[in-house]
Amino acid sequence: MVFVPSVSKLARFPLLAVLLLIPFHTMLVAHILPARLDVPPMALALWKESLLLLTLCCGTMVTLAHRRVPAFTGVDTSVLAFVAYALLSLPFSPSPLAALYGIRNYSEAFIALLLASRFAQLGEQGIWRLSRLLLAVAFFISVWAIFQSTYLGPAFLLANGYAQDGRLPTAFTGDFPFQRAVGTFESPNVFALYLTTILLVVNTVGKAQGARGIIWDAAQVTLGAALLATASRSAALGLGVGLAARRLISPEPRGYGRPHARLLLLVGASALLLVVAASSSYVAVLPKHLYRTFTLDDPSAAARVTSLRDSLNVLREHPFGVGIGQAGPRAVTYTGRLLNAESSYLIVALDMGIFGLAAYLSIWITIAAALRQAYAGCLRLGLRTRAEFCRGAFAAVCGAATACLFLPLNVEVEVMLVVCLIAGAALAAAHDVAPDAAAVAPTAV
Repeated sequence: MVFVPSVSKLARFPLLAVLLLIPFHTMLVAHILPARLDVPPMALALWKESLLLLTLCCGTMVTLAHRRVPAFTGVDTSVLAFVAYALLSLPFSPSPLAALYGIRNYSEAFIALLLASRFAQLGEQGIWRLSRLLLAVAFFISVWAIFQSTYLGPAFLLANGYAQDGRLPTAFTGDFPFQRAVGTFESPNVFALYLTTILLVVNTVGKAQGARGIIWDAAQVTLGAALLATASRSAALGLGVGLAARRLISPEPRGYGRPHARLLLLVGASALLLVVAASSSYVAVLPKHLYRTFTLDDPSAAARVTSLRDSLNVLREHPFGVGIGQAGPRAVTYTGRLLNAESSYLIVALDMGIFGLAAYLSIWITIAAALRQAYAGCLRLGLRTRAEFCRGAFAAVCGAATACLFLPLNVEVEVMLVVCLIAGAALAAAHDVAPDAAAVAPTAV
């Protein structure tokens, strides 16, 4: 009887390790270690898959010990249906290697979500500890991001494997007088989505715990400053949608104080910190960058419109897709030709057609619906920290889904794992409410 709970607890540790360490994967494992130590990247790159497999093995042992298969949920059904469709399309892909690459990109994060939703159970205090750890990791990366982009500049990235054809991709600099903050991720936009996710989740859980103080606010301000330094429009839009979704799912309880004034204060302090720590050029460039986006004078915004039109033309000619693994910014490595779309959903549509896109969208919809239902269930039981964890995860999923509309972020496994593991942990916390519910029930009588 002691064996099963201990194995059940062991199953969540690999998932939490992936969640906390995955932000360092791209810079350390994919770039610095292979370049500096001459270590084959493939020997290091599978560490996260190994931890997910360890969770699967531990979870299988728990299931066999209980002799009871957990009931399937809507999220399980939607993910398994999409994975099955992807596997069925594998024989029709022009390149089997590219097809396996596509299946891994689209499915790995969602499979991690299924594992987390069953084996990443966290109590009220466990959620609070995880939120502080997530904030601490993001704070460290944000400080590094501002320092690197301001004082080390492109030379550091060029020396550590970020170059393409001997130079940095235009996404890092564009027509800015500064290098956009990239943190430890592959691109500024990926880093921005990571910061958006952490801010939405941590800020929401912090409200439930009544977190205040100079350290708590300074850490969030630093994340906000790093987010501004990425100059990512899609992540900023995702953050706005996430905040709106968080507000719509439930108004702020009165005990939380004045959220609007506090939010404006944090945003203003973030901008001030960025100017002081980095460069005053942000003051002039960022508003101009936003204005040029709305008027389509910005080259990248105009290129996105062109890419959207071209992708829709290809989809019109191939409504059932061109073959999984054939589209996306990195598929050229396996196919030898670039077929990209500036939208995660269009990439899936180009690969797997309209039916594959419908299956993919159903995953996002069922995840959001499950988190909303979990929030309502925890709130009825008076488990405020669990409820707010679900609400923060719901906001993060809405923000990520919005950012994916305008960028091919679904192929960035590192940030997708963060979003999906948080969502899975929130669902697990909502399902495992019996102990805390029993503790709350007497006080409600």
